[in-house]
Amino acid sequence: MEDHPSESCPGKSSRWLATALTFVTVAAALTMMASLKWRYLDRFVAGARHNKIGFDFFPVPRGFINLMKGTSIFLSEVSDYGPYGSWYLYHPFVAVAFGSWTSILPPWIAFAAFVGVSLLVLFLAAWALSSHFEDPCGKVLPFFALFCSLPTYLMLWNAQMHVLTVLAAALILAGLMGLENAKKPADRYLLWILAGVLISLLSKPIALLMLPVLFVIRETRAKMLIAVAIYSAVSLLFLIVPQSNPGGFNGIHWVNLLSAASTPTPTYALLFPRLHDYTGSAEIFALPMFLYRALGGAAPSVVLMLPLLCILVMSLSPLLLSQPAQRARAAIVVVSLSVLSHYLCCYVVWEYHYATLTPLIPLLLWLWRREEVQWLRLLLMTAFVVLLLVFVPTPYFLAPENPARFMTISTLLRVTPALVAFICLALYGTVYVWKARHPASLFGGEPIVEIRQMLPAAGLLGTMFAGLLIAISVSTPRRFWKGVSRWTVREKVAHYEEMTRYSGAQNESGAAIHIVLARYYALNDLRVALNHYITAIELAPTHHELVAEFGVLLNSYAQYRPMIPLFSKLLASCSGNQVDRRQLEHLRQAIGPLEQSTLTCSSDP
Repeated sequence: MEDHPSESCPGKSSRWLATALTFVTVAAALTMMASLKWRYLDRFVAGARHNKIGFDFFPVPRGFINLMKGTSIFLSEVSDYGPYGSWYLYHPFVAVAFGSWTSILPPWIAFAAFVGVSLLVLFLAAWALSSHFEDPCGKVLPFFALFCSLPTYLMLWNAQMHVLTVLAAALILAGLMGLENAKKPADRYLLWILAGVLISLLSKPIALLMLPVLFVIRETRAKMLIAVAIYSAVSLLFLIVPQSNPGGFNGIHWVNLLSAASTPTPTYALLFPRLHDYTGSAEIFALPMFLYRALGGAAPSVVLMLPLLCILVMSLSPLLLSQPAQRARAAIVVVSLSVLSHYLCCYVVWEYHYATLTPLIPLLLWLWRREEVQWLRLLLMTAFVVLLLVFVPTPYFLAPENPARFMTISTLLRVTPALVAFICLALYGTVYVWKARHPASLFGGEPIVEIRQMLPAAGLLGTMFAGLLIAISVSTPRRFWKGVSRWTVREKVAHYEEMTRYSGAQNESGAAIHIVLARYYALNDLRVALNHYITAIELAPTHHELVAEFGVLLNSYAQYRPMIPLFSKLLASCSGNQVDRRQLEHLRQAIGPLEQSTLTCSSDP
């Protein structure tokens, strides 16, 4: 590829600006690390409202501990490692790769250790992008972009495995940038692409939308097939080996992929059948959610599919290009669009997800410097400038006690740059391919020849994915393929009973399970209901509404009334976090002698 004078121009990227960016980057990183201790930046990110720092980290060591106990990785909410934890969202491999060593450390030491790993991962991502710049300012820009945004802070605050997605996107983009530059050896950059695809597929599979274009390009096809083969083999181990898939819950990872963009009630709610209604949440920054609120309901599905259709169509564009460097640039555009589409097509997008945008900022400047057509340069610069808004805090910090006050403008501040950048890049990619192909016929013979050469690889790729889909379908309980609203009562009860068997939960999350079961069995098997209530009270002694509910049930049936004095003693013993376990045992013993026939009523839910 010919030299681009604007690519390396010390006059335009002066050393003092590089020095200033270096200073800001180091200061920002140190400020974030200090804020993880003293929390003064929490006010600027709505995702920190719940005040549970590390909330998304603890499910990973919890998942590994569960697996070692024969419990599902995906029942991370019902585990006692760490002070709290959320649902497990990643590929099961993450629990083994990171939970295996973090679970042996004290919880907060493990959290700090993974924050350190995250900083190293961000450094590697920035270094890969930086290697393609010649001037000092360009070399510093990737570090500034990846380390200085508030989404990055929130990602570190949660110790989110999403940092792997940032690394994956950076490696794939940096690898394609290397292929676009014909002066550099290709083997190194092909390995970067292989690593990026594999890291993404085995954590959060953002690379799925990138696979078509990486398959179409002959230079990357073999590496992509190797990555998918490794991914399929590892995934099959977590699906067909019973010891690595207790209860078949691992399939929830792939079920989640199928509906991530289709509903504001995420699929991971299947693990805990309760309503996850995020439509009014001030912490969600996604175009579909904005449209949902504006329209009073879901937007037409075709609106959300347009960006995906655009990506799939543009994935075929390298077939029209004859030069490897041209194909690599077309792939760069498609990969960038794939990153941006997450914010335009998925309902549930937290602010830390926007950290994946940060590798696009130096990439766009790099493309701008290499582009010669003036108005195409304008499209790239527009996308670059609007993405800089990721560094601007949302107005949430003006009223953190009333987050809904600025919900609309906060969402627009995050979503609008992604939408504008998507449109600019889609236009740029389309015109670039047309100009590179013109004046030759768009329907010449080369694409047909290329497609014929792709057929054997397509058969291999289809076979791998077909085997994976069959394993998912066979191993996953059928109810996981339904929406929560279509579960029968029996399916919900069976699900909760499975959780009690697999989890052995000894915390308030376990209490929630027993509460649901108690309320169900109160309608058809009161003896069982009583025992679930007692277990729930034992696990959550401060849940005073639960204790009162238990008392109402006792008083509602004549056969229970002799137990009221025991209940009164239990009520008197519940103070703070303490509960008199002797009173609970007395209640259990009082249940035993009662006849089952007197504890059954005819009503059925």
